Amino acid sequence: MALRGWFPCGRWYVAFVTLWLAWPIILLLHGGRSLIRVALPLLISVPLLWWFAWSEYSLCAGEAVGLPPGVSIYPRDLWEYFTAVHKGRTAAERDIRSDVLAIEEYGLPKPIEWFRVLHDRFGVEQRQIAGDTDVTMSVIGHAEGYNEVSKAEIRRRFGARALEDADEQAEKLYRENTRVSEEQAKSLARKISSIPAGIKVTLESLRITDGHFSVVAADFSSKDMQSVTEVIHWLETVFASTVPADAPAFDSTIWADLTSSARPDLQITSSTSAPYPLHMQIYNKLKSVPDVRCQTERIRMTMEFVVK
Repeated sequence: MALRGWFPCGRWYVAFVTLWLAWPIILLLHGGRSLIRVALPLLISVPLLWWFAWSEYSLCAGEAVGLPPGVSIYPRDLWEYFTAVHKGRTAAERDIRSDVLAIEEYGLPKPIEWFRVLHDRFGVEQRQIAGDTDVTMSVIGHAEGYNEVSKAEIRRRFGARALEDADEQAEKLYRENTRVSEEQAKSLARKISSIPAGIKVTLESLRITDGHFSVVAADFSSKDMQSVTEVIHWLETVFASTVPADAPAFDSTIWADLTSSARPDLQITSSTSAPYPLHMQIYNKLKSVPDVRCQTERIRMTMEFVVK
């Protein structure tokens, strides 16, 4: 049985708890009703539902009856959801009449490979209608209604497995592109790193973009690459001078944003094996990063340091 927080979300358990709420009504209508018989189930329901499980129940009960994740059973939310479903279906039918095929997405966006495969194979547009922080009942409902109609039309035109085949192709492309990207990041790190061989700390990988993953290191000017290299070499010095010889193995990822208008902004996260005092030493030293700027509006560097 699946768990959601404190609450088991199996269908039978959801059905049991839902029917439990009907007991007071049944006992009120029963010929042998009494205050104790009505009050006892209600008192039991307080710790069972209201105290710690109602917020979970209101969400997972919807999934148990076939609603999408995130749709609660509150009447107001259900009204908003089903109203949006109708609007989504209507919008999809209107687009199909205009010979427009699209799929609506919300939450964290899928990798670009999914968009490209659907567009190249079927001319399907993928619309990101909401991010991961602004998903509402209306967003979920509109996407469900729209995609119900549009996906059926895509399958009618291109075959019953059209979308599944596209997903498989996109997954293969994603894995291959990820492999190539990782190799390029490691190669770039070896090219720029100033850490000599045999040192406990190494720069394992380096990614450089314009912040939107649409530009790679080779596309920046030599002046900007000098700024990038200066910051990287400074960070390597910080790591090499801070990590003691007896430090346990761990890795740290640093994000550095270079701009034309302010000093670099650095953020760091380390694996759980990193000693907390050592992690904080490095974190505090990052505040004294040199005031290096770039000509491009923004350059984002992602660096993975490995302590062996």
